Amino acid sequence: MAQSSGGQRLMFVLFAVATLIFLLGIVVIGFLSGAI
Repeated sequence: MAQSSGGQRLMFVLFAVATLIFLLGIVVIGFLSGAI
């Protein structure tokens, strides 16, 4: 817990972005699979 709030915020942002990209990829793949 000795890390700066900036470091923790950066890690949280990276995790959030990775999760959004992962979910978006699943939606796109599912849409393409259903469209074909």
